[in-house]
Amino acid sequence: MSVGRNLLGEIFALSIMAIVLFPLAAVALESSSSSNMVVFMEPSPQSGHLGDVINITYNVSNLGSMNVTNVTLYDILTMDAFATGIDLFAGDNITLYRDYTVSARDYDPAWNPHLPSLALGVEARGEADGFPVISACVSPIRLISD
Repeated sequence: MSVGRNLLGEIFALSIMAIVLFPLAAVALESSSSSNMVVFMEPSPQSGHLGDVINITYNVSNLGSMNVTNVTLYDILTMDAFATGIDLFAGDNITLYRDYTVSARDYDPAWNPHLPSLALGVEARGEADGFPVISACVSPIRLISD
């Protein structure tokens, strides 16, 4: 559990750096195990007003030679699991889709320190040969005020 919390802290630190240096860039972190599970996300559009729906495409790939089992995807804003029980054999990939609606909370500086951007992100956790495998990606969107 502390591995996830440490990675989450790194994700937020990198998301701040990405938003400041590259406002519309995605930052991807990947595990260093031989399974090479990689997760990437693409929000569209990359900006939104209050109430707008952002369509997010997630791609999870196993680029290595080991199977990655029991993969769960977590939304890094809420840490809610939104996809579970995914098995990725060597060379497999899967594409998932999800929507995010821009809310009033996203404009609150007490909740979102990244204003005028919002760091959307995903963390994928699984197992390879009994060892944890974690990969994460952060992609900021620009919040537009009326």
